[in-house]
Amino acid sequence: MLHALEAARIPATVFVGGRWAEQDPARLRALRADPLLEVGSHSYRHPHLTKLSDAALRRELHRAVEALVRLDGRAPALLRAPYLDADARVVRAARAEGLTLVGGDVASGDPDPSFRKARLTRWVLAQARPGSIVIMHINGHGWHTAEALPGIIDGLRKKGFTFVTVGELLGLPAGR
Repeated sequence: MLHALEAARIPATVFVGGRWAEQDPARLRALRADPLLEVGSHSYRHPHLTKLSDAALRRELHRAVEALVRLDGRAPALLRAPYLDADARVVRAARAEGLTLVGGDVASGDPDPSFRKARLTRWVLAQARPGSIVIMHINGHGWHTAEALPGIIDGLRKKGFTFVTVGELLGLPAGR
């Protein structure tokens, strides 16, 4: 996926888990070094956040931010809740951690192995609207995402779409 994004000069936001970042700090630093990419938090362990107690929720979010800061010195500005599982309590906990909670309106379906290249491409092109946040998996859980991405990019460009990071879409200051 990164090669497709780089080849097409597409900015993107990559939401990473704190545990993953700790397991692969070189990859986190590579993501952070790419000027087209923005890195946000995807929690520490990838749980359903709404099912956690208040204390466990605060620990989960804090631990993820702490890991990212420790590994590359920068706190994320954004949080995408695993499974898009969020409520008002999660929003408050995210804000307390300095995070803006974001969702997505086009779930590509890429974790489903039956969503092959053509199906992923058709689905995303049919669902995307101005301002859409398309969710795709860069972590190996997107079975056919890398294959589909060039066609998705071309199709969205033909429809007049431009690409920005989530932070840019929300008007957040750059550099976090």
